[in-house]
Amino acid sequence: MTEIFNFYARKFTVKPSDFAHMQDQLYELKLRAYIAFIKDMQIPVDKTRITEVWNKTSKNHKPMNYDDFKQSLEKLAVSSLQYRIEKTTKAISKVTSAIEHLSRDEKLPIQLKAFEEKSIDELK
Repeated sequence: MTEIFNFYARKFTVKPSDFAHMQDQLYELKLRAYIAFIKDMQIPVDKTRITEVWNKTSKNHKPMNYDDFKQSLEKLAVSSLQYRIEKTTKAISKVTSAIEHLSRDEKLPIQLKAFEEKSIDELK
């Protein structure tokens, strides 16, 4: 985990004017690097939630240190799960709505209506 943090912290380091400041930056993870990490790891979460986790975890909206980064991963996992649940719920709602719309059509064969009713009961 430390190697991953160090990789992303160094990858997005801006060249400072003095050596001391550069040394400090090597152990800080900026928001840009954090977003790159999340994209590279293919964590399913939107940018709003990324920023939300960042703001809750980083101190005064400054770059994260390693301990902040570790804490953010737990919050990110919860946020990602919530995001996937919301997307799935919306998809189920659209499918249910489409099935209800189709079931209102009197021209559908009786067998298809029975299949749709069974599917709706399974979704509940």
